[in-house]
Amino acid sequence: MAVVCLVPILILKPGVLASYFSGSLVRTGVNVNTMTYTLYAYLHDVLNLGISVTTVSTLMYILMGLILLFLVAFAYIEPKKDPRFLIKLIAVSIFVVIFCMKYHSPQYVVWFTPFVCLLVADSIYGIAIFYITQVITYFEFPLTFGTLYLNGNYLGASGTTLWYLALVFFTINFVTYILLMYFAVKPTGSHTRMLIGKIREKLAKKS
Repeated sequence: MAVVCLVPILILKPGVLASYFSGSLVRTGVNVNTMTYTLYAYLHDVLNLGISVTTVSTLMYILMGLILLFLVAFAYIEPKKDPRFLIKLIAVSIFVVIFCMKYHSPQYVVWFTPFVCLLVADSIYGIAIFYITQVITYFEFPLTFGTLYLNGNYLGASGTTLWYLALVFFTINFVTYILLMYFAVKPTGSHTRMLIGKIREKLAKKS
């Protein structure tokens, strides 16, 4: 698939890839409709810890890398490897990347919601939270864009009612999406226990 998608672009218009990577990887600033900025707002403005948004962004990327590594490990030790498990891995991996990035567009939810739909179809609570997240996303854009926030800042000054309203809105937004992923995946901790068991076995053999 990578060859089919990339080779024609490299032959016909290689400059497209260069423009994409320069726009995605060298982008400065942090969008306010991200989990990164929401955490920063709590740490810097609410708790007055003096932590920078760059530091929070770096920690979020580290978190993303660690979670993706754990997903690879879970895929390796999973004995069944059935289609539902694969869908869970795809959904969580895409969600984690979107969740931890420093820039965001509401349309990104289209990347993982088709997989989530399959996973929550047998749960009335999962279906309910799915529709709730879609409504909240519609409020995020276009309804509150230009009213509560722009890409680079909340429209209210720090500490004002409008600023807190934006912060609460994005907090609810991210909490609902975390709940959605919880109902989609239904984690039991079994893979973590299996991974710990594998690590203990390896260490025992070495000793």
